[in-house]
Amino acid sequence: MITIFTPSFADEANTNAQNLTGKEVVSRLSSDRFRVMMLGDGVPDPRVLARPNTEILPFRRSGNTARWLTRLLLSRIDIYFFPRTGLLDSLFLFSRRWLRLPVALVTYVVTDVEGRTLDPIMTRGILEADSVVGNSRYVSQMVADRFGVSTGTIYDGVRQDWFYPARPAVVAAHSALCRFISASQAS
Repeated sequence: MITIFTPSFADEANTNAQNLTGKEVVSRLSSDRFRVMMLGDGVPDPRVLARPNTEILPFRRSGNTARWLTRLLLSRIDIYFFPRTGLLDSLFLFSRRWLRLPVALVTYVVTDVEGRTLDPIMTRGILEADSVVGNSRYVSQMVADRFGVSTGTIYDGVRQDWFYPARPAVVAAHSALCRFISASQAS
């Protein structure tokens, strides 16, 4: 069984884009092949809660980073997925290098990196990763160009129960509105 840790929060109410991606990935992993550890600070997403072989590390009032890092180091995780820019990530990257931990680092980049000053932890997460993946060809190419690393692309995907093609009447109304605005601006 492969053990994966992601610093994503499993909370149902947490709609931060990175946490949504983390929950989506975790919910789709085979529970027969993957044991997953995530963070939690509230009621877990039902898909994550129902998934066997998933452990949610609880958030407490204090001492979270030290407790979580200790748990990770003692759990002998195989993959650290989707590092962020927090203290836990920084200490894990330090521990991984200093202790020569045999943990694969998989960095998923979901933002344009061209011409931006990146957090040093994000930069380390890219440069030290065993695998770097972007959420679009554009992001993957920007990361490859800027950092000289090999990248892949995995699209986040779209939840078809939330997003679906517009009805023809809506598309026609939108097109008519665009033509009207365009004509008004030309006058």
